[in-house]
Amino acid sequence: MQIVSVPICRAKGAQMEKTYVQRIEQLIESFPEGSKCHEQGVENLCKAQDIGMESFVLCLEAEPFECISSVFFARSWYCSCPPRVHIAKELKK
Repeated sequence: MQIVSVPICRAKGAQMEKTYVQRIEQLIESFPEGSKCHEQGVENLCKAQDIGMESFVLCLEAEPFECISSVFFARSWYCSCPPRVHIAKELKK
């Protein structure tokens, strides 16, 4: 079950969005050099899905082999980049 919060007013919602984007930008700065998310920035995060694994998320990119953080196992690609895993799990992005 996913919990969605609704901002009380538009101004507060805009501030929450700004804080959210700033947090993602801080995390992207800590991405390993060569990872696609590090190169593409906050506007173009790689597509990933939390599947319940502690240190990995499912990579949904069309060409995951181009990223140094991708790992192929059991006919699927996974992302092992700690900041990307954190964003997928904690920020649901």
